[in-house]
Amino acid sequence: ERDRPRVDARGTPVAELRSLCEVAIAAGDPQTAAEALRDARAIGVQMENLIKTLLALRRSEERKALVPIDIVAVAQEAWLSSEPVAKARGVAMSWQAPQSAQALCDTTLLVGLLRNLFDNAANYTLPGGAIECFISKDKISVRNRPHDLVSEDIDHLIEPFWRKDASRSGGAHAGLGLALADAYCRAFGGELAVRLTDGWLTLEVRFAGQA
Repeated sequence: ERDRPRVDARGTPVAELRSLCEVAIAAGDPQTAAEALRDARAIGVQMENLIKTLLALRRSEERKALVPIDIVAVAQEAWLSSEPVAKARGVAMSWQAPQSAQALCDTTLLVGLLRNLFDNAANYTLPGGAIECFISKDKISVRNRPHDLVSEDIDHLIEPFWRKDASRSGGAHAGLGLALADAYCRAFGGELAVRLTDGWLTLEVRFAGQA
């Protein structure tokens, strides 16, 4: 197997993209050029997702009128997009929730928030682990284990662009999911709390008022 020129992965996506293009241009064989172009395309997809996330983050800063909504139904809808990932990784999901629960919120913001929480849990719970969702009249808690986080990581989880290890996501995530979830939460006057207890990572959405 030919040695492939190494690209410095510590740079920004733009720097990586430029380096990969230079590798493809200078490559002396089609295989090396094709591999560089495939990597460049993957970075392009990552940058596209980053731009979409930043736009969503900006839109979430606009306060919306709150109405009574069934937060149980919204949570179950939000889970659907993460369920295939969890099943593929052997991660079990369980619910502890009433048939319905009303809270003052915005449906679009809450769906976006919960999709980010569920996506985080489905992708970063170690294979064979568990996710649990608890819902009451004034809060929604999503917790998961096992994972590779330690107590020192908790204060950084909702920081924009923070990732414990970029290689965990293979470049598919930019470290904005939980920052966006926090922005969604603040946009409807809620609070996102994070804690690590007995091996469980818990992200709890607290609503400002009941319907």
